[in-house]
Amino acid sequence: MLKVDVRDGDNQSMQDPTETGDTARPGRRPDFLLVGAMKCGTSTLHDHLEMHPGIFMASPKEPQFFSRDEIFGRGLAWYEALFSDAGDRLCGESSTCYSRWPFHGDVVGRIAEALPDARFIYQMRNPIDRAYSHYRHAMQERIAASAQELPDFETMLAEDPEVLGASRYLEQIEQFLARFPRERFHFLLLEDLQTGPTAALASLQQFLELPVHDLALPGEAASNQFGDKLAKRDMHRWLGQLRRAPGVGWATSLASAEQRARVRAALTNPRFARRLMGWRTPAHRERIGAFHPATRQRLVEEFRAPNAALAAFLGRDLEHWNR
Repeated sequence: MLKVDVRDGDNQSMQDPTETGDTARPGRRPDFLLVGAMKCGTSTLHDHLEMHPGIFMASPKEPQFFSRDEIFGRGLAWYEALFSDAGDRLCGESSTCYSRWPFHGDVVGRIAEALPDARFIYQMRNPIDRAYSHYRHAMQERIAASAQELPDFETMLAEDPEVLGASRYLEQIEQFLARFPRERFHFLLLEDLQTGPTAALASLQQFLELPVHDLALPGEAASNQFGDKLAKRDMHRWLGQLRRAPGVGWATSLASAEQRARVRAALTNPRFARRLMGWRTPAHRERIGAFHPATRQRLVEEFRAPNAALAAFLGRDLEHWNR
């Protein structure tokens, strides 16, 4: 069984292409968007797609161009520059906030105007598990920001309607179907990628009208895991303490700036940081509120009807989500 990451990179930092001169090269617009859903394995799916020789995926993974006013205000030239190295490959990006209506404005309207011929990939999982994973992601962000108080899951559900709103998949899909024909969409369940990755990825490549390649990821199957952001933060802090140790500053000064940057990048790579700092993950996890059985049962009943409607739309049995 493939282990798939369900971490969302929604808060990743983004470098302005104009700062690196990228706008000097001709840009282009993407051919497809991986629009969600958040916490459904989109980071792993993004990485699988990057393995295809005929696909160019944007970096950063989530430009969030159509969902963040301050980023949209940079203009289409900024967005197009993200794909300036694509050549003749299909271009894609993976901003999961595009399927979090109505919390980010008229995202679909902006996409329809700028990318009228775009195709869409929408990956889903058990909506209740997704909501709790969404909560854990938010708490991980707060811990990384040194927050002292963390709300429990029930409190966040009451305070932030986006947590459950992003799990109402058919509502999200309907926003896109109002502007785009259904044949432009490829719907995928997380369990498809977990239990039958070869068939799932082959079907996706066929949807994109590309030759089917083996898109297995090298090394660890999961692109990210819970605690990666915190492990990276802990690694940065440890490196800061190490630099202040006697003699270390003098020793590092002997290396070139490029060598120091390479070592720092390697040490703070999330996978390496997780291996070295992973012992702290259980303590971080304990700070995050539990998923109480009573809350799960309440949400099972709340999502029973939406799950049935989605199952009819997809033509799939989703009864296992009602547990």
